[in-house]
Amino acid sequence: MTTARPEELGLEELRFPEADPRLKKWSFTNLLAFTGPGMILASVTIGNGEVFSASRGGAVFGLTILWTFVFCAIMKASIVYSGARYITLTGEHPFQRWAQIIPGPRNWLALLLGVLAVICFPSWAVAFMQGLGQWSNWTFHTDVDPKLWGLAWGLLAFATIFLRASRSWRTSRPSSSA
Repeated sequence: MTTARPEELGLEELRFPEADPRLKKWSFTNLLAFTGPGMILASVTIGNGEVFSASRGGAVFGLTILWTFVFCAIMKASIVYSGARYITLTGEHPFQRWAQIIPGPRNWLALLLGVLAVICFPSWAVAFMQGLGQWSNWTFHTDVDPKLWGLAWGLLAFATIFLRASRSWRTSRPSSSA
């Protein structure tokens, strides 16, 4: 392994731009002007997983699992904040930077995270559909196996996506009028 100087890796001191003068006045309309990107960032970081997983985990495991949700919330906030700040200041994705500074084969971390996501997605999808099936029994006052409800919702979602994709594919093809 070779050791590079910080200048070669582009690790010089970061200098942040001055804040917009409107942010220093602290009026509601000035702050509202800067809410758009924050709303987008919040919608990315807060999803149905936080709502359903935390409440379901609490119902199943009680307070013994509380520390994991607090730890994950702190880690998620720090990762999203630092990642968004890095993208805003440099214009490049953190994975592009990690490919340059993390030792080993190029992009091995991104590849590892992608493989883990592909491996873990089926179990997440099954657990989500099981929870959706239990919710359906509760909402519609039925006594159907939650797996059947989950299967029905999953097929409905797949059919909706498939029909939408096939419709957009048909409309995007060039017409063959000769």
